[in-house]
Amino acid sequence: MRKRLARWGRLLCSLCLALVLLSGSALAERPVVRVGYVDDSYLMTQNADGTYKGVLYNFLEMVAAYAGVEMVYVQGGISENYTRLANGEIDMLPGVMAGRTTHKGKPFILSKHSMSETTLQVAMRDHKAIDNGQKLRIGYYAPSVNLAPLRPWLEHQMEDYGPGYELVPFTVPGQPDKEYMAGNIDGVITNTMHPEPVVSDTYSLLNEKTYIAFSPEDTELARKIDTAMEDVLLSVPDFSRTLQRQLEVSFTPAERQYLSGLDKLRVAISPGQRPYTWFENGEARGVIADILELLSDDLGVSMEVEEYDSNKEMFQAFANGEVDIIADFNSDPNWAEQHQAVITAPYLQLNYVAVTRRNDPLPEHPMVACVRGHHYTQEFVEPRCPEEQRVYFNTVKACLQAVSKGAADITYEKALTAQYDIAHGDFYNLTTTGNVEFTHGVSVALHDNVDPRLLRILNKAVTHLSEDKVEGIINKHLINQPHPRSLGETILRNPVAAIQSVLVGFVVLALVLGGYLLLRYRYIRKLRRLAYINEPTGMHTLNWFQPFALEEIEKREKARRQGRLWLAIMGAQRFMFMKESYDFELLVAGIRKLIERAHKLFPYFCMEAANAENTSVYALCELPPDVTPESLVQDMQAQISHIDIGAVRTSINFRTGFCQIPRHSIKEADFTKLLEWTMLAQDEANKRDQPCIVYDNTLRDEVMQQQQIEHYMHKALQNHEFQVWLQPKYDIRTHRTVGAEALVRWHSPELGLLPPGRFVKLFETNGFVVDLDYYMLEQVLRIQQLRCDQGKRFVPISVNQSGLHISEEGYLDRMREILAKFDLPRGAVDLEITETAFVDYTTQGSRTNATDIVRELQQMGYLISMDDFCTGYSSIAMLRNLPMDIMKIDRSMLLAAEEDPRAEKILRYVINMGDALGMQVLCEGIETLSQEQLLLDNGCFYGQGYLFGKPMQLDDFLAKLDAEDAAAARQQPQLAH
Repeated sequence: MRKRLARWGRLLCSLCLALVLLSGSALAERPVVRVGYVDDSYLMTQNADGTYKGVLYNFLEMVAAYAGVEMVYVQGGISENYTRLANGEIDMLPGVMAGRTTHKGKPFILSKHSMSETTLQVAMRDHKAIDNGQKLRIGYYAPSVNLAPLRPWLEHQMEDYGPGYELVPFTVPGQPDKEYMAGNIDGVITNTMHPEPVVSDTYSLLNEKTYIAFSPEDTELARKIDTAMEDVLLSVPDFSRTLQRQLEVSFTPAERQYLSGLDKLRVAISPGQRPYTWFENGEARGVIADILELLSDDLGVSMEVEEYDSNKEMFQAFANGEVDIIADFNSDPNWAEQHQAVITAPYLQLNYVAVTRRNDPLPEHPMVACVRGHHYTQEFVEPRCPEEQRVYFNTVKACLQAVSKGAADITYEKALTAQYDIAHGDFYNLTTTGNVEFTHGVSVALHDNVDPRLLRILNKAVTHLSEDKVEGIINKHLINQPHPRSLGETILRNPVAAIQSVLVGFVVLALVLGGYLLLRYRYIRKLRRLAYINEPTGMHTLNWFQPFALEEIEKREKARRQGRLWLAIMGAQRFMFMKESYDFELLVAGIRKLIERAHKLFPYFCMEAANAENTSVYALCELPPDVTPESLVQDMQAQISHIDIGAVRTSINFRTGFCQIPRHSIKEADFTKLLEWTMLAQDEANKRDQPCIVYDNTLRDEVMQQQQIEHYMHKALQNHEFQVWLQPKYDIRTHRTVGAEALVRWHSPELGLLPPGRFVKLFETNGFVVDLDYYMLEQVLRIQQLRCDQGKRFVPISVNQSGLHISEEGYLDRMREILAKFDLPRGAVDLEITETAFVDYTTQGSRTNATDIVRELQQMGYLISMDDFCTGYSSIAMLRNLPMDIMKIDRSMLLAAEEDPRAEKILRYVINMGDALGMQVLCEGIETLSQEQLLLDNGCFYGQGYLFGKPMQLDDFLAKLDAEDAAAARQQPQLAH
């Protein structure tokens, strides 16, 4: 037995050794590329163990993986690396600025794609050393610096320095540094990508793009690296922005001189909005006050905050020049102009929520309580509400009192302050849903005649505020809010009945006291029930859930440490529809039975509560080791798939978000954050229409990316950042281009180059795809018109149309108006409509409406294609009712036909059916010659796919079209002979 084991062991060792040798030989086959770099602790540096680190290193290694090469790194100075590249000692040099294509007379070439932007900057001595009244002498390495674009920015930075400056060129590498260190010059021009080894203050001048430089003989390497960079920038679009991080804020000599003469700043902040701003014993407190402390520390200037009773008094003091700045001014230039002010960039975003009376539905025309003199009243409330529905007050508290007493029905307040004001103002009958009604940024406001240097200084300071510190300040004040007194304490502090009973005898006192205690007991029970029980379902409220959930988590310590405790939020689909459609008492009875059935079938729920609208259930779950959140939801969907409302049984589906309770002990603030994460997961489940979403870091990053995309999408459409790419359609028999499909790419300055998969699905969800479709259509029509005016051949280009257009009001009028702008023959543009766009295709009304739309579009001159045919469930019905021009067979059908003879027969019948209906039949997704032959054998003569052409930029597509025409023209004389 031992001998057998020994033989097996030797055999296994031999196999492992062989694998190692094979892998080593495979790696050795990768071509080696020598890369020059400048040592920098953030961009790229070598560790003690010989490995490398830094964002530039990470990017280069990713490019190497895409290009299939192995990079060897050679450290050196800037000039040294340029010389090495010119002499062929290295193959490529990253971080070269645009316009730099030679070194000492030897040329080199730059990459097609830029890596990032680098900041040209001037490194100066401490400002005390230049206060001698003489010109500043600024040196630069002449072969490396292009002065033409640099001079205006340098003039701007030095405009406030009286004696001026002179530029001193050097032609020897490293000489500017030596002269600087020797004290012969006052500054050196350098850049953030390749900083020179000089310790000094730096002042930014302008941004320039950086590229990778190659020897002119290495065109093949340049092409390979360019292709790899394009793939990397598509998959990692945030790299350019990553290289710009970690830059420190800097001030010009003139700005430093201004700061040195600035003793203090008189500051005004909005009054009485705890925890946002408030005063305590004459001292400013709150979020804005803490942010002012950060600014004061950064600038070295004290902030003297003045207290005012109202916004009106604050603005009057600002107008009278009694204060220098307003720290929390609305980020609206129009509002600033009204108050003779200029503003900095925003450093904070404020959300506003609606405050109404609890359990009191809003009337059809509600009265709105408005704060007089507030920007959000003028900007958001007044445009929404007619004058007869507005009533004005001087403070937020007065507005809350008006709503509480019925003088108004609704008011709007900062989400940051609403809960505190409601709880501490004894407004127990008020509530807020937490939904954001509107939002605005917060800036610093200065007088419009202020010294421009102060505006620049404050702009730099607020722009470089740490987001982590600002968020920490907000969280600190939200967590540390004092809790309001309970109603029981208030009653004990006002024992009116007890005081009155003292005037009577002992018996009367006992009776009164007994009656008082009885009433108090009943009253407290009633209050606790109102606060903790959700009428009429009988479920607990969220006020009860949070404190008691923390206790329950501590009791289940073992399950927590094993990772089996979860927070869950479950929302029933179509609940609001059921609430409006059925008798409410019958619906409530059905909900109670549903909850009882769930408890019997799934004993995993430790405790649960419902939100105020009874639309979601919050639960703490302890799952067995073999049960996951996904499997729990799947079982629930299978076993609790209906609800009985009286005699009616209707189906019910849940959308659930889960968040795992951490294995370590948690506090109240941690639990609040867990609830927020669970709500985020549940929101995503609703958006994605999935039964279950579990919160993790990936989900958090996706939501943040979606928020960024939504923030920039409208600006991108206005600035034409969406570009039209085209993928050819071709005749399989002749391999000649017969059409194209328009595809969108987003070249965003902020987000990089985004493929459609990053944003189209989100645009479908938020409706922005409608505007994007119209934009793409106009761009394609403009392309066709230009081609037509040039007298060149143009082929039909198909444009995708979202299913949202089918129900859009005025869709046909808009399509007619767009087409009327151009003079094109019929069929220049082909509208691709997926069969899934007509999901509701089961009623006579929906069929008639869809048929009318398609026919009207055809009469205008558009061709109509059915995209993704064979992927939906209504294909045959659509063929029967909709007069389509083109049938595009989905790639999945082609792949199935390759593997399965039955699928090939279906494919043949589909092609014959399209031909019989007079439709052009085209198959997409062709990637191999065998797939082409399969289609030809079955009678399909038109295709689209990577085999013939990938999606390409417009110029490349038109060049391909012209090349085909030129080739065809050359063949004509040959055919004549």
